[in-house]
Parts: sequence; C-alpha cells; structure tokens
Amino acid sequence: MERLHADGVEEVAAQLLPLLRKKDMTLSRRRDVVMILSSLCYKALLNYECPVILAETLKICPSHLSRTVELPSLNTDERINVVGETLDKEDMSTLEEGQWLNDKVVNAFLALLKVEKNRGDTHVIVLPSYVAVLWQAGNYDSWLFLKISFCMFSCILLPICDNGHWILMVVSPSERIVRVYDSLHGDHQKYFSHWLFYNFETKHCKTVGPSCVSEEKLENWQFVRGCSSKQEDGNNCGTFVLMNAEAIIKNIPTLVMRQAHCETYRKYVTKRLLMEGKRRNEETCDFVDSCSGPHKKWIQCDCCGKWLHMKCAQVKKVDPSYMCVLLCLIQVIQIETIKLPNCMTVNRNLLDTFLN
Repeated sequence: MERLHADGVEEVAAQLLPLLRKKDMTLSRRRDVVMILSSLCYKALLNYECPVILAETLKICPSHLSRTVELPSLNTDERINVVGETLDKEDMSTLEEGQWLNDKVVNAFLALLKVEKNRGDTHVIVLPSYVAVLWQAGNYDSWLFLKISFCMFSCILLPICDNGHWILMVVSPSERIVRVYDSLHGDHQKYFSHWLFYNFETKHCKTVGPSCVSEEKLENWQFVRGCSSKQEDGNNCGTFVLMNAEAIIKNIPTLVMRQAHCETYRKYVTKRLLMEGKRRNEETCDFVDSCSGPHKKWIQCDCCGKWLHMKCAQVKKVDPSYMCVLLCLIQVIQIETIKLPNCMTVNRNLLDTFLN
C-alpha cells in the first residue's frame, strides 16, 4: 500500500513538473501549484487513496460522471418516469441551487445508478428511503423484499433522511460491514442497530442465509463511518448522498467529490433524469413502452416498487410478493448462483419475451 501511494505521488509530480518549468509561469503561480500538489498528496496519504485517482477532484466535472446533453425542462402538466419513480416539475425544482433534494429525486437517481451498474457482472440493490422511515417508527417486519436474497449483491445502498438531513448507508454483505456516509460527519451508529434488527429479529435472514441468526454471527458485523467530503452549506446534504453513491457504485474514492462540485452536480443530475426519464400521463403504467392502458387493476413489484397494470404484467390475481420482469426477475435469473423459488409469481411467456 505504501509503495502504491509513493508511486502515485511520483506520477502526479511527473505530470506537474513540466508545468512548473515553464518560463512564463510566475513565482506566485508556481507556489499555488506546489501547494495544491502538497495538499492533494497529503489528503491521499491520510485517507489511503491513490493520489492520481484523487487528482480527479481538481476537475470541475470528474471523468467518472456520465456524459449529458441539454433537454427542455418539464412543463407544469408533464411528468417523467425514471426506473419506476414518477417525477413532476415540482420534484425537479428541488435540484435547483439552494433547494433541498426531495425523496423522489434521491430515490429516482439512485435507482438509475443501480440499473446501470447491474448491466455488468456485479450487482447492487438500492432500498428506497421510506425503508428507513419504517425503521425509525420501529417497524421492521416490512413486506418489502420478501424474495430478495441480499447476499447476491456486492453492496446495498439506503438513503436516509435523518431529522431533515440526508445520509447514505452502504452495506457490504460479503465483508459484514455497514458504512454510513454523512457530509456533516455525524455519528449515526443507530442505523447499524436498525440494520441488525431488520435482518435478524424479524427473521429476514437474507444476508448470509438462515444460519446467521446466532449471536456469534451477529457480533461479526462491523460499523464503519464512511469517508465523505465535508459539506459547507445547509442545503446540499442530498447532493452529497448522490455524489457519494455514484462514486461508490463506480468504484471511485468518495473524496473526489467535494462541496465545489455541488452546483455542477445538481445540473448533471437534472440532465440525467431528463435524458433517462420517459414522459407519461396518469393512465400509463411502468411498462411504459408496451402499456396497453388505461386499466383499473394495478400490482406493485415487491423488489423495485414499480406499479404495473395487472393486464400489462399478465397477472390474474394480486400477489404481495410479485416480482416484475422489467428488470428484477431478469436480474435474479442472470445471477447464476441464485435459484428462483418455486412459488414465484410470474408469467413465463411474458418472461421469455423479455429474455429473447
């Protein structure tokens, strides 16, 4: 690890030395460059990060962010559907500078990041923010995620609004570690307890299988404070949750994203939601491209929360543990180590249509 850090410092220095040798650079400018280099290397070594990677923090738009294009904003009577979350003009307005991000925007963008990540070999799951609201009310016996085995995901992300302040909980099932990322660097160990209650006391033993209920297994879990850059204002906590989540999902150090990026990142999230969102009306279900509505009977996916017409989903009766074939069931099937339960409610003809 020390050799890696040393190599990183040398690489950064090698890139900056030609700049320092320029004859037209003033002494003051050279001093500024050296100070920036020193601060960057110190921060990298302090947080066990590679200086070359952490140098991305000096960019206005770090390279791990996806490309975006300008699109017209929503009209008052328009809505967009982003991975099952419906956003209107009022929701999108919370992304304007100086505003607090609302839960619909946070959930929608994290769901978008999840879908993009899960196209690869490793998979993540994002729990909606209202799961933490249930925990705070002492309700752990939720009907959500009855057929989801958390052990098949590399990490589990949960945005939490804690007394008006957004934080991010990230669970690594394989490491048995629960990390909480807070841009104000507070202590949120209580959510570690919430997680244990949710998995063990309610017998939702989906993390490592039924044998994990013992006290010995419970003690193997660890709580770690996630490393987040410091928030310097009173309204960008939600922005930091999204910045940290995207960095984690894309295997980038969270320290790359700082307060200086917040304004640009808000615009970035706005563009991405408008790019990926599908315009819809009140009668269209989340089978947006193939919805045959309007229909009166609806069903909700237990995994992603999408609302579908029962006719569009080809489901004849309401099932509280229904799993849709839009992404959820396909995702489970594509993970070879997971066997589908025999009781799973799904129309096989419809599934074959999506898989072929």
